[in-house]
Amino acid sequence: MLRTMFLAALVVATPCQAWNLDKYPPIPDNIDISIPKENCIKAAEVVINQDVELFKALFIPNPATDAQVAQLLKTKHDKYFKKRYTGISNFRLSNAYDYYYEDAKNSINDVVSSEAKSKGYDEEVWIGYTFDTTDPETNFDGEGGGYCRFAKVDEHWYMINLL
Repeated sequence: MLRTMFLAALVVATPCQAWNLDKYPPIPDNIDISIPKENCIKAAEVVINQDVELFKALFIPNPATDAQVAQLLKTKHDKYFKKRYTGISNFRLSNAYDYYYEDAKNSINDVVSSEAKSKGYDEEVWIGYTFDTTDPETNFDGEGGGYCRFAKVDEHWYMINLL
């Protein structure tokens, strides 16, 4: 009985990101996120194939050289294929984890507001994704995931993170 009450109190007292709609706001029906969704899938291709040209087409403009981008892509590829995971299989979008920040610079989500202020944009969208993989230490099959983040600049959605 005491254990049941403790677990119930723990569940009620534990904050859940779904309850904080200011920090993780859902995407309104009138916002078209088809391009960020398509580009999130392409982001997996960027990492898998270490594709510098596709990266430059998707990512927010920056002064990095092709050699610097290639090094970033090698690091990301190693993370997903040698270190943390042993590959990316069955990459798919996870709609339950999509968020939209209309006034990104003033968001209570510090990650969003600091990036928006530094790069000078107002709208940001997070597209959730998952993929199948294997843990390299235990050799157990599992699932990885995260968010593709996009900023809207001059009516164009640009990626601001790479998986």
